[in-house]
Amino acid sequence: MRFKTHHEAGRKCVLLHVGDHDPAGLLISDVIKSNLMDCANVKGVDFDPSPIRVERIGLTREQIGDLGLPWIENLETGSGKDLGDPGHPD
Repeated sequence: MRFKTHHEAGRKCVLLHVGDHDPAGLLISDVIKSNLMDCANVKGVDFDPSPIRVERIGLTREQIGDLGLPWIENLETGSGKDLGDPGHPD
């Protein structure tokens, strides 16, 4: 695991997470850290991921294009509602 190698070399490890900005997407950052902690108990892993910091970041539409990332028009949230609707609660 690259994080283990860098942590043992004294570096601070940060995992950048880019995801949806709806309630379900916002929860994923917390789940990622929890999943890493679950992996610490896997036989042969031999690494405590607790020092890893998970940071949620956002990208502009221009950055998404520059990086060649997918963009989905008229995307709906996990609740099935249109995120482009100004009255949307998310």
